[in-house]
This record gives sequence, structure tokens and C-alpha cells, in this order.
Amino acid sequence: MAKIAFVLANFILIVSQSCCGVTGAIAQDASAHGAWTDVRAFGAVGDGKADDTAAIQRAIDYTATTTQGVVFFPPGGYKITDRLKVDRNVDLMGVGIAFGSQIIPVNTDAITILGADWPGGHGFRNHIKGLTIMMNHADGKTAIVIDHAYTIKIENVMVFNAGSGGGISIANAAHVTLADVNVYGTGTGSGTGIAVKDSNVNLNNPDVEAFFNGLQVTGDQGVHLFGGHLERNAAYGIRFDRASYNTIIGAKISAPNAQGITIGFLDGSSSNTVIGSRLEAYRTGFVLYQDVSADRQNTVMGSYLNGRVSKGIKQQ
Repeated sequence: MAKIAFVLANFILIVSQSCCGVTGAIAQDASAHGAWTDVRAFGAVGDGKADDTAAIQRAIDYTATTTQGVVFFPPGGYKITDRLKVDRNVDLMGVGIAFGSQIIPVNTDAITILGADWPGGHGFRNHIKGLTIMMNHADGKTAIVIDHAYTIKIENVMVFNAGSGGGISIANAAHVTLADVNVYGTGTGSGTGIAVKDSNVNLNNPDVEAFFNGLQVTGDQGVHLFGGHLERNAAYGIRFDRASYNTIIGAKISAPNAQGITIGFLDGSSSNTVIGSRLEAYRTGFVLYQDVSADRQNTVMGSYLNGRVSKGIKQQ
């Protein structure tokens, strides 16, 4: 009986698509998939050539006003020429990173969660998982932009070949979690892998490579890095600017050249703590650098250090 019902539902979907266009497909997609909305039901092609921007945005907008669930990207390459604006309570989900579900922005940011886009001024409760964002054709743009948002999770996401615009930008946000994200630059020494400003963020096991700065933090809302790997970033693996009360635990961070610095505490950054991490500089470079010699309560504890440490930084 269940099999007959499934076949019938799919038959209705096919008939609706053929006689009623996209609108009929939308209605049947909701009934067949519940809280999961397939972007193909809104006209997305996913061949890497067709412009899927409008179709994907329709899927996002539909989900925001009806199911408030998941917008699903089947395997394929989804070219977009304008940023995808994600409303509150909408999740984006693909089948996994690398060659699974790819978003291919062309001269645009890829995914944005911006409070300014929606009434009330904040973005809320979004989850992005299992997507790869290919930035080859979007130098100067940013893969994921979050601003004025709350309770956001980005998980198992890859950003590839991000240029001067950087990989992930987070500002004026709270309760943000990044888990198992891979953020790769072009290797030309430009951009910032993950930029955090005045936001509370937990980063679990990120891999950030080949930017100017790997992770840049501004503000004292609390950024906490647990594990992960930051390497081949030309200037700083992690750069703190006017940043306080942040922690790094169990991370591996290395500088690629004599000019590179593993972790820097700049412009009044204070009360930051590094615990149980492996920090390596190039030859005689700095693993921990502070721009003044005064004690600002920046502390490293129980960590492997291969390189120089500035005066004013506590070692325990």
C-alpha cells in the first residue's frame, strides 16, 4: 500500500509539472517531501552552466514562508550570479563536500544571512551543511557572509579558491558554530579565511589554509577555537585586533615563511589564552607576537612552541 501511495505521489508531481509549470511542482514537492524542498522542483538545473540563482532563491523563499525546513541541493554544480539571501528558520543542505553539492558563484558573494535583509533586523536559526562553494569566478567576493544574526551553524562545508574577498565573514552575531569547515584560499597571499567581528563564535576543527590571514578576530564577544589546523597563511595564522577573552585549545598552527607569524596580539588585544596547542614558525620567526612588551594577560599554557615569543606574553 505504501509503495502504491509513493508511486501515485510521484505521478501527481510529474503531471503537475507538465500541466501547471513550476507552481504545481512547488505544491507537490511540499506534499511529497515534507520539510525538505528540492531546488530542482523550482527549476534549478545543477549542470554548472545554467544560471540557477532565481530558482534557488524561489526555493529558499518558499521554504521560509511554508515548511521552515531544509532546502536540499542534490549532487551537481549550481551556478549563481547573485547572492542567495537566506531567511530565518531556513537550512541549506547538500550531500557532502568536494564533488557532491557545489555552489558556483560568478562575481558575487555566495550565501548571505543578513539581518538587514529581513523585517526585525536579525537572521535566526539557520544551518548550512554538506555544501562546497567554488570561488574560482568570484575573486573579491566572500563565500558566506553573516551579519546581525543569531544561532547559526555551518557544518561540513568547504570553501575552495577564495580570493581577496575571503572565505567566511561573521559580524554582529551570537551563538554561531562552525564545525569541520574547510576554507582554502588561492595561495597568492590575499584575503582572510575566517573573519570575525564583535561576534560570539565557536570553531570546532576548522582547516584554514593559503590566505593572507587565516583567522582574524576583532572584539571581545568570545571566539573559541577547539582543535583544527591553520597553515600556509602568509601574514598571520590567527590575528587578534582589539580582541579580548578568546581561547585556542588543541590547535595546530604554522607560519609558512620568515615574515609569517603564527598568532599575533595587536592593538590592545588582552586576556587571550592558548592551551595545549602546537605552534610552529618558520626558522626564527614568531610563534606568538605582541605589539607591546607590557603584560596584557595574553597567556600560553602547556603548548609546543617552535619559534620566538614576544615579551609581555605569559608562558606556563
